[in-house]
Amino acid sequence: MRTKLIVFILCIVLVLSLASCKKVGDDADKTPEVTPVVTAEPTATPEPTPSPEPTEKPTPPPTIEPGTGKYAEGI
Repeated sequence: MRTKLIVFILCIVLVLSLASCKKVGDDADKTPEVTPVVTAEPTATPEPTPSPEPTEKPTPPPTIEPGTGKYAEGI
């Protein structure tokens, strides 16, 4: 008895939810219009911009002199 009541209520909910759905407009059946793809004409290869010369020379990191266990340059 209880199962029949639950099924009956679910059927009523289903019918009411389907009845409340809105009708889809006429445009839904039409094929959407596709805009053509326009590709740009290739242009000449751009000239690479020259990189500026560095103004300072990089200093190398201090190294350990072999066998002494001390850094170079008195560090």
